[in-house]
Amino acid sequence: MTPTTAPAPVRRMGSASPAAAAHDDAHRDSPNPHFSDPRVHHPTIASSTLLVGAVWGLLVVAPHLQRAMSTPALDGTGLGWTVIAVAAALLALVVFVARRVLFATITSLPFSIAMLGSLLVATMVGTLVLQNAEPAQYLARYGESGTRVVRGLQLDDLFHSTWFRGLVALMALSLSLLCVRNKVWRTAMWGHGLAHGGVVVILIGGLIGGIGGAKGFIDLHEGQTASSMVRTDGAAERVLPLGFSVTLEEFDVDHYDDAWRLFLYQPGDSGEWQVKRAFQLGETDDWTAVGGGELVRVVAAWPDYELRRELRVSADGTGRPGLELTLGADSRPSVLLAGASGDAGLSLPDGSRLRLVDTSDELQRLIAAPAGDGARHVVRLADGSELDVEPGGTYPLPQGARLHVMDALPDFTYDIASKSARSASDEPRNPALEVAILRDGQDPETRWLFAKMPDYGSQHGQAADALPLVYVRENALTLGAHERVAVAADGLVRELRDGRVVDTRPLAEAFDGLPVRDARLLPSAVEVTVPGTRSERWDRPVVELEHRVGGGPVQRVSISADHTRPEGVVELADGNSVLVLDKRGDDVKSFTSRLAVTVDGEKVHEALVRVNEPLTWGGFMFYQSNYRPEDPTYSGFLVMRDPGLPVVFTGFALMVAGMLFIAYVRPRILARRYS
Repeated sequence: MTPTTAPAPVRRMGSASPAAAAHDDAHRDSPNPHFSDPRVHHPTIASSTLLVGAVWGLLVVAPHLQRAMSTPALDGTGLGWTVIAVAAALLALVVFVARRVLFATITSLPFSIAMLGSLLVATMVGTLVLQNAEPAQYLARYGESGTRVVRGLQLDDLFHSTWFRGLVALMALSLSLLCVRNKVWRTAMWGHGLAHGGVVVILIGGLIGGIGGAKGFIDLHEGQTASSMVRTDGAAERVLPLGFSVTLEEFDVDHYDDAWRLFLYQPGDSGEWQVKRAFQLGETDDWTAVGGGELVRVVAAWPDYELRRELRVSADGTGRPGLELTLGADSRPSVLLAGASGDAGLSLPDGSRLRLVDTSDELQRLIAAPAGDGARHVVRLADGSELDVEPGGTYPLPQGARLHVMDALPDFTYDIASKSARSASDEPRNPALEVAILRDGQDPETRWLFAKMPDYGSQHGQAADALPLVYVRENALTLGAHERVAVAADGLVRELRDGRVVDTRPLAEAFDGLPVRDARLLPSAVEVTVPGTRSERWDRPVVELEHRVGGGPVQRVSISADHTRPEGVVELADGNSVLVLDKRGDDVKSFTSRLAVTVDGEKVHEALVRVNEPLTWGGFMFYQSNYRPEDPTYSGFLVMRDPGLPVVFTGFALMVAGMLFIAYVRPRILARRYS
């Protein structure tokens, strides 16, 4: 018998289970290409990419071919257009002959991937290459050869180029043919039709906006009127009439309140430091990005900052004698530490000066000390031992390290412009010592030690295993005419006049008749500095920040409004940015323009234009763009026209409707059909 082809099985009512029937019909409704005709060509990523590349090449060559054939030498004979017509006919013939293969390719998943990849690459190129710039800018950046390539491939206005629009149109055609192939007019396929059709509508809207859209600017002063804009989108016609007129009736600039804020400074093109960002203190209570991968947040603020000296009892007994007493109506105690600060003591209301020494022998040395204005530099180590140091000297430290003294400044300040430290005066207002810790086989560890801020290093990123060092500057001062000296060893206070002891009393009786109270002598104490505020007035603010770089550890740093102090500037991790605490009432918060629209000399509309709040009229949108601080009557506007925008929004609506249909309606249709 001659073999014959068996007829396709027919599914009759009741011949198969409902589940099997639902499975077959669901697969028949599915857009999956695996259920298409097996005789149809199945494209690959390579063949799809080759097709996209061929289309791209034709679209790139087409404008150049058209211009070449339209030259006067050929145009008069008609030869140019004849060549173009023949080429178009040959292309149409190729498309007709290979229509089945082209249809299968254009409606395939590999082709969609190749198209999306091509558009993604084109978008990346468009963000990297200068768009709509002046010819001199292209020559400066890409050179003569590079400029020819950029312009020849239309990369200087890529998103309005013939080939980019052609690729978008091809993507829209591919999705449209996919809808036809999948027969989206069937009820169960409505969702796919709406979703794919929505994408097609979005692409069409983008093409309409690219072809009919426009972008430019208008500069106005108060009272001025404009009826056209200057285009910046690479169009041949630089001036575009609006079809109506706009008048700037009023322009207003709103400044920030004269409040303290954190300012981010970076060097400008001329090398001068410029404000790049400003942060309200309340905005930085949570982690805030300040650039360079660095985050900061405010954890404490003192409006009228002061560093309070306090005495704490030394737990291990290695401290020095300390004296604590309260003067007059002051609520905070004043402190003295024997040999710690080396200052001129504490002034008392009767004109005398109170000092504290450890023993009576030190008192005798103080009395016998000659007049002088020199200073003694002391570095105290963790074990309580001291090193007498001088700038330029090197001294042994524990653990085999060495201390090299680089510089000593009596009044430390930091120069932002030169990024260097210097002394603001010869007075010992803020004594600082620059030292380097030297270890064999390691880079020197440089740090600043501040006599009035012994814990500065631990608060500003000093490593936990760093050697603790305290700087003490003892001034060589002479006793005045009237002095009171408390001797810790015997607890007695000597009153001196002209270098002679005239009275000796116990501490409790030494200040009779003076507004001195709560005097307390600590045999072994350490001096600490505690931040506080004198009042709630923002006279001398200091803010404490936590900051970290990337996923690094959190560190604390204080930033002061006094920019001459070491804590007045915080350098960020990029080494090219600083944070400064300042108040500036001249910084602009926002600027607003009141625009009036006039048609045929009649005012028909008026609106306030702010940043991100444009005026829309006649298909144009007017955005507040810029202003000039030196000219309070000037306002600049970015003007845009995008006729494809409503079409794009319609496409998004169709996509959402399609996805909702697929997720909620289609399963009910299939379930009801095969129940």
